[in-house]
Amino acid sequence: MKKITPEELKRADGRDGRPVHVCVGGKVYDLTESPLWSGGDHMNRHNAGEDLSESIKDAPHDPSVLEYYDQIGVLDTVSGESGDNKVTSESGATAGVDTGGKPTTNGDAREQPEQPPRSKAPRTPAILKPLLRLHPHPVSVHFPIALTIVAALLVIAGRIFPSMAADLHTAARIDLVLAALFTLPAIGTGFFSHYYDYGNSWTSTFKIKLILSAIFLPILMITLIVLFIGGDGATMAPWLKVFFTTLVCLLAVNVMALGYFGGRITFPGGRRKSGV
Repeated sequence: MKKITPEELKRADGRDGRPVHVCVGGKVYDLTESPLWSGGDHMNRHNAGEDLSESIKDAPHDPSVLEYYDQIGVLDTVSGESGDNKVTSESGATAGVDTGGKPTTNGDAREQPEQPPRSKAPRTPAILKPLLRLHPHPVSVHFPIALTIVAALLVIAGRIFPSMAADLHTAARIDLVLAALFTLPAIGTGFFSHYYDYGNSWTSTFKIKLILSAIFLPILMITLIVLFIGGDGATMAPWLKVFFTTLVCLLAVNVMALGYFGGRITFPGGRRKSGV
């Protein structure tokens, strides 16, 4: 496996047509084909040409997503070290010191075996790249989230102000219908972005979002049924009012959780890099 020095890695920063290389766990990957690394910048948080072994711990995906791309070498940290950290063998070969304090030659002992070919990340068709740059899922998912939360607030307001219950109930109905109409595009673009942007990698964050979406849909359908057969807020049976209010509040909590985990994907934990 080819050894790449930190200086060589730094030059592969993805700018001015240069390739996009990053290092994770001592392995150097070529991410030039990834639309998420266009221009050498990833999510306005990370730059190409750097060792991201620590940064990836805060990412919503695990390091295995990099295995979809070619590993082009290993980071040669020995060549970049000072003379105090080098050991010269009797044959004159330069050696580094491993974590156990034992010298390792800069020759075959440090070579790693060639890895078998791995499956590639889904290649984004050229016609879809402009669409992905518009971030269709974050754009579309905000509509059902906002509309559902507003609907819950309107229903609660109707319980607090009975004289306005009918009008507030009508407004909540409109919001929930619109939320339902936007839900399918939001879910569709979610799978679309997950497949192309994140290499179809099912990490815990994505699994949680999938479970929350699976819970949201049946509750939304039941809520809409109650909404249309139960009458308006003023004439609805008392037990049905409680049931309906509970359903709408559950929907609001659900979409807030979806928004939270969506934020974890877009803005993972950790400190933002200076100058990015």
